[in-house]
Amino acid sequence: MMTTDNHRKLLQQAVAYFRTQSQGYDRLFRECKRKYRSMGYLGGKVTLRSITPAEAEALAGLLNHPYDPGTDGIIRVTDIVQGLTKTKYSEVPLMDILEGYFGESLISKKEQQRQNQLAWDTFWEEVTVETSDCSHLVVNEWLQALSHLEGAGAMAVRQWWNTSPQDVKQWLLIVVKALNYLDGSERSAYIRLAVLSTHITGNPHAFDMDAPLGRLLLYALCYMKGRNAPANSEDVMQILYENRILRDDLSSQVVVSGIYGTNTAGSCEIGSKKEVLGLPLRTVVRYTDFEPFLREGPFRRVWIVENPAVFSSILDRWEDEYGLVSLPPLVCSAGQFSLAVLALCDRLVSAGCDLYYSGDFDPEGFQMAFRLWRRYAAGRIIFWRYTPEDYISGIHDIHIEESRWSSLQKLVDEVDNEGLPATFVQTMKTALQQRKPVYQESLVDELYNDIKSTLKPIND
Repeated sequence: MMTTDNHRKLLQQAVAYFRTQSQGYDRLFRECKRKYRSMGYLGGKVTLRSITPAEAEALAGLLNHPYDPGTDGIIRVTDIVQGLTKTKYSEVPLMDILEGYFGESLISKKEQQRQNQLAWDTFWEEVTVETSDCSHLVVNEWLQALSHLEGAGAMAVRQWWNTSPQDVKQWLLIVVKALNYLDGSERSAYIRLAVLSTHITGNPHAFDMDAPLGRLLLYALCYMKGRNAPANSEDVMQILYENRILRDDLSSQVVVSGIYGTNTAGSCEIGSKKEVLGLPLRTVVRYTDFEPFLREGPFRRVWIVENPAVFSSILDRWEDEYGLVSLPPLVCSAGQFSLAVLALCDRLVSAGCDLYYSGDFDPEGFQMAFRLWRRYAAGRIIFWRYTPEDYISGIHDIHIEESRWSSLQKLVDEVDNEGLPATFVQTMKTALQQRKPVYQESLVDELYNDIKSTLKPIND
């Protein structure tokens, strides 16, 4: 009987030999390895496509059977085992040779899955122990969901875990610490993302959204709000904002006229009756409510336009007609809604204001209008000058990319059950039929007259 030392030496010799003859044996051994991973034992048949001359020579010597180069060879694993018994390595099992050749233990897919699941379960048991002092129930629910590959970020966490479980554990502990900190903070206070990052980790960039730690924090916040992972940077800022975290509160701005902000005590802190103001997000979030200076009895109306030129044109005509009288309550989004615009609208709605929104009659304009309606629902958002007649009145021979109309068609298909006003839906369908955009600038006269007719009695 061969001793352990003799077996080890013979195995080393066998591995060394087959590695020197790798041109003849490498594909054969790799197919045997693949077969073992699939079946869990060495058996069945392996196939070599287009056998090379070196492989044909090696196979003929090992199996005592001729093979023609360029042909396919179907080889029984038992024949390989039998062939080895006729060599000086007869006492070395094929399994040992394969493990030595590849420098690793051969594990079947089923066994590997079992081991991975065991490691995964152990990992989450450790995380549970190390986060046992977390009193935030939703955070604990999120961790539990992740352990079952559910909840926001589950697939990303699993992928990161496959690469480095220790890193993932460290990230989770840091995120839980941050969430505990936020949970204990003053409810009305906002915190800058970089400040939160520095407080928790010492690194102001640790929670950057392009880093795994930042993404993990975002996934946790999404789960807590019952939201899906955001698809773009705008949605990222919105999720952070909903959790009272600001990534950038200076570059995001909104331009307004005729409105003022109040603090929790109800006193007027910011606003101008006769001047246009640019309000950064930093300023907007400092006030609980915004309201119009000019009102019609108990009604509080604020008009929102998307285009800066339209905004200024309305104010120019108002000033020409009414001089130093208070400016109308008007908001300019200047394109897509910034977080500052949405934060302002949140506070206008909170104060009981009705928002009259007017935008372009193109796919992006309709999508903006729908987004605002979905955020505040019926009763607070009124589509202003968004009728089929308004659209038809401004049609010109202007064409845009067909792909943009396809996106509008998708929106129309999706909003059938959203409860949108029938007139607005019909306007979108009319625009789809005509395939021509109409821009807000063509309705400046009508927009101005609408505001004037509503507010004129107040100024007379």
